[in-house]
Amino acid sequence: KELETTDIEVKRNLKSKRITSFLTVALYVSFILINNALNPQLEKVIYPLGKNVSGDLKDTLGIVPKACNLTYYKNEHIKRIELDIKLIPINKYVLKDDEELIIILQLTDATGNFSEDFYPSELENIDRNKVTRELKKGSDTEINVTFEINEKKALTEIPIEITNFKIITEIKQKNSEP
Repeated sequence: KELETTDIEVKRNLKSKRITSFLTVALYVSFILINNALNPQLEKVIYPLGKNVSGDLKDTLGIVPKACNLTYYKNEHIKRIELDIKLIPINKYVLKDDEELIIILQLTDATGNFSEDFYPSELENIDRNKVTRELKKGSDTEINVTFEINEKKALTEIPIEITNFKIITEIKQKNSEP
């Protein structure tokens, strides 16, 4: 009789563990689905429009020729578009003390026409300083940088005509303040 009671209790415990495991997995999957529905993330693969940047450093800085994910994060509070790319120094370049490097990304169509839906995006200081350091070293190390792109008007998706991007470099004189 004790063995039968123990056997029934073990079977009941196994059944409750299976139910608990199933409910845990179902809850986890539901959480992921609800989170993705509330915070959609759209991605589109785009390509560099050339193997080098254009502008002042066109013979000095290259773009690693690979597909890049243009990621569009969107919820009711945040709308952010990011593009992670890799740059690579071709030649050594040292900025003078009174010079400043500006790196701008523009989204384009396949023929190189700039998108009217997005503003040109300037590279943030942290990533720009990484590029400046690697150019100064003259190494052929790939530099991972992230551009945050702002839309001119509210979009629900990334326009289909955007297939490429172009990077423009400019060396400016720093403003001297009295």
